[in-house]
Amino acid sequence: MPVFNTWFGKSLHGWEIINVKAAPHNAVGDGATDDTAALQSAFDVAWGPRTAPHGNNNKHANRAVYLPPGDYRTFAPLYITGVSGGQLFGDSAMISYVNPMNGNLWRPDGSSAGGEISPCICMNGVAFFTMEGISMRCLSPIGAPENFGSVAIWFINAGHGGGNIATMPVFSNMEISDFQHGIMVAYGEGPLGGGNSENGTLYSVYFNRCTGSCLMAFHANVLNWNVIGGGATDCISEASSGNTAAVYNAVVGCISVVAGTKLINNGRDFYVGGNMPMSVLGAYSTSLRCCKSPSPIYLNAITYKPANSASCEFLNSSAQSTGVSGCVVDPQNNNGPGSFATTSAGARVMIDGMIVGPGAASMSFNGSGNDALWLRAVKPNPGQDMFANFTGKIMQYTPEESTLYSAMPAHDKFRERTRIISDSPVTSGVITSGGGGNSVFTYCQGASGWRILGPVDA
Repeated sequence: MPVFNTWFGKSLHGWEIINVKAAPHNAVGDGATDDTAALQSAFDVAWGPRTAPHGNNNKHANRAVYLPPGDYRTFAPLYITGVSGGQLFGDSAMISYVNPMNGNLWRPDGSSAGGEISPCICMNGVAFFTMEGISMRCLSPIGAPENFGSVAIWFINAGHGGGNIATMPVFSNMEISDFQHGIMVAYGEGPLGGGNSENGTLYSVYFNRCTGSCLMAFHANVLNWNVIGGGATDCISEASSGNTAAVYNAVVGCISVVAGTKLINNGRDFYVGGNMPMSVLGAYSTSLRCCKSPSPIYLNAITYKPANSASCEFLNSSAQSTGVSGCVVDPQNNNGPGSFATTSAGARVMIDGMIVGPGAASMSFNGSGNDALWLRAVKPNPGQDMFANFTGKIMQYTPEESTLYSAMPAHDKFRERTRIISDSPVTSGVITSGGGGNSVFTYCQGASGWRILGPVDA
């Protein structure tokens, strides 16, 4: 982003850029002065006021808004309404929100009733909008986990009169700190109606100390949001199993892809509660718990290194389709039992390639009944029983390397039975099988030692 002069800069195309410190807006940015009215004044000139937004038909009248270096203190929500094609950017700029919420729900039309959401910025009916280079912090976060409380950016699509769908926003190079929720994406509120809020992207957005969720997709009409880079530190104070206990959180909407994130010391990194899958493509995590998903999720190239193995959990799944590939699970200290995967409700987890470090020597899988695991290229530590707490179905287990029979777990589901298998791929050696419940597994003893090849009919 080019550096603009102190007052009215010009874009490369000659358009006037609105500087919030210039007249008539006159924001101060000293960290003490109330700049709420000044910032709102600049927004209204750039994109139209909330009651008469430029919308899609008058988007040629839009201007970019620039925040020079400074700390802009606000005491009420700021509204960006009915915008198509806007830009808000800063240069070492901070917006510090003094949360005014006291039992009021701040609606996108400016009224208040009820009691849940207090946004620093309410973006309603915004399309093709870019916000970058601005840090945001809440100076007085409030709200219990069951209420939404303070929110940095509330992105919705509800009764705005702008004539455009809320789509394609981009948030980039930002830091959001000390809110209950960072960016909450929703459908609409009460009598205002609503439409889709879709196709948003976060580039290099980092969250600190958010006690609820960093990015929340909170409606079935929230579609296809993506996170590229960035991450979160010290978010979600407790590793609760509740829906809001997640850094990137799809409650009923859709966060499609999270890629290349750094996740440090969070209670839980990902929660997927909608009906559409999430794909995590590359992450580094030291959090207590990595992922919980009653919906499909695919985890690829994640390095999971929590501080301690005790109580840590890489995956908690009740989905019928969960895939893991190319991941590393290695707590920094092996000091108590943890879980590679906790399954429930007939979950089916397929792992194709997982490195188990020495810090995970006391970890195992957890599950029972109709829960099922497919494991390929997973090598336990010497003497480790990865199935100590798992009584479900192991449909396939092909270790990374040949695994000595003495290292196999001694459970009923692996009990030995002599059996002739005519179509076995092994041409020499002794073939025996073990099974428990409805599952039977084949062990082949040959020159390379014992190997579990997969299920056979009982």
